[in-house]
Amino acid sequence: MLKPQDCIILLKLIANSQKEWSQRQLADSLAISLGEINAGIKRLLEAGLLRKDGSKHFIYIIRAAEEFLIYSVKYLFPGKPGEYTRGIATGIGASLFHNKIASSNADFLPVWPDAQGEQQGVALKPIYHSVPQALRNNPDQGFYELLAIIDVIRSGRARERNIAVQLLKDKLENEK
Repeated sequence: MLKPQDCIILLKLIANSQKEWSQRQLADSLAISLGEINAGIKRLLEAGLLRKDGSKHFIYIIRAAEEFLIYSVKYLFPGKPGEYTRGIATGIGASLFHNKIASSNADFLPVWPDAQGEQQGVALKPIYHSVPQALRNNPDQGFYELLAIIDVIRSGRARERNIAVQLLKDKLENEK
């Protein structure tokens, strides 16, 4: 069975599909232990979401990843709003959605709780606890945008989810 860190590994590989990642590089970039990266890659390979090419480069399987991210993530890792807090903007609060989804109250946009975050909003627990640290240590705009899209799929209303699904499909097509 897939775990939250597996989803984060998959998203990182999608966001950086042109890069050949070693497991150690993934571990450092995602603030996840090397052992968890190794186990996560094995689970992703077993689930049919990744494959290895001849040089042991991990390649995501676009249709399987699309199906998993659109239809499964919201049930496996549901996003529930929490208390008002400081953090990193996500979901419809991310800049990616500013021109796509109108929000009537900017004070209640979702944020990943993080003491070093610059926004205030409603807490939305990230899929995996190391996400804020990983983004602080290794800024990666493509990875961040995929995480924000997934958070809309996890926690958004129907119209917001439809917009996020289309953005995800576009990113998956562009990243391959």
